[in-house]
Amino acid sequence: MLRAALSYPTRNPDGPRSVLLGGGLVFLASLFSATSLLGGPVSLVALVGVLPWLALRGYYVRVLRTSIGRDRPTPPPMADGGRLLRDGAVAVGISAAYLLPGAVVLGPLVYARAVGTDVGALYAEVGLQAVLADAVLSATGFLALLAAMYLLGALYATPVAVARFAYEDRLGAAFELRRVVDGALTEDYAVAWAAALLLQVFLFPIAYVFRAAIVGFFFHFVVAVAVRYCYARGVGEGSDLEPLARTTDESAPGAEGPHDAPAPGTSAPEEGPAADADPTARGTGSDPADTDRDSHTSTDDATTTGDAASTTDDHVATRDDEPTNVDDATTPDDAATAPDDEPTSGNDTTSTHDTASSTDDEPSNGDDEGERT
Repeated sequence: MLRAALSYPTRNPDGPRSVLLGGGLVFLASLFSATSLLGGPVSLVALVGVLPWLALRGYYVRVLRTSIGRDRPTPPPMADGGRLLRDGAVAVGISAAYLLPGAVVLGPLVYARAVGTDVGALYAEVGLQAVLADAVLSATGFLALLAAMYLLGALYATPVAVARFAYEDRLGAAFELRRVVDGALTEDYAVAWAAALLLQVFLFPIAYVFRAAIVGFFFHFVVAVAVRYCYARGVGEGSDLEPLARTTDESAPGAEGPHDAPAPGTSAPEEGPAADADPTARGTGSDPADTDRDSHTSTDDATTTGDAASTTDDHVATRDDEPTNVDDATTPDDAATAPDDEPTSGNDTTSTHDTASSTDDEPSNGDDEGERT
């Protein structure tokens, strides 16, 4: 997975261009953030750096959306800046909502420790008795332990929540806790999360070192996209999610996964005389008794075209005008085999006249049926 994750950001057709643009956004966000260290009115310029930072977060959401469920996805194009900013803001809000409860509890304690304040002495200063202060201090320590454990769990599950939002494009999907927890507890996601952690621990420091040579900003973007690729693989495989249909976030040539290709269309069977004509239709097939007797031999004998129907009408009219020799009756076997010896065509009107003339020598099928009855 690590090799596939690192090769993913530069895959064609949109990978190289996205790396250039993404590295530029990382550079701008870092540059504007650095102005906050200058102090004074100039530090307000740092607020401008929020825009490229949100755009980066939006692109990471797009990577999740276009990679979930695919065997070999390609990076999406970095286009539609408004959509990137919106998705980035939503992703930041989801992360903040998951991490905020633990941060609210641990924040004051960490701040007190940072400035060297003794929490026990602080409780004594507000007027709490020594025994009560010790009890509150013990409760605070236990609460801090729970908050720390919650933060670790939230850091582990937050990528699943963001991936759920990216997949369904719905904010409420990120807070369907049962689905989020079920997805986070799968083996596939655990492996993917561990791979993403390795990338961040070992490669982000290298990216920060090489920022002095500018190339570090682009490498930082590559590593960040590779991390989101791992998350997408873990969530997609762990939750058995199918790839989404092609959207405007995806590039036209390479983003389509194996499940996205439309099923090959099957052309409807032709209608009309050419499709319905039965080359083995028999001249006497219009007789109902004969049709019922021979329907088990071929299903094609039960249907005729408009042309065959018209010729049959002429055939019936011709037989009605001609006398029938009742005495010259044939056995059912002879009547059944006689039409097979006469090749006819449903579209050839000449065969109808030949069949009509042949009735002078052969008894009609209706008379045969009458004698059998």
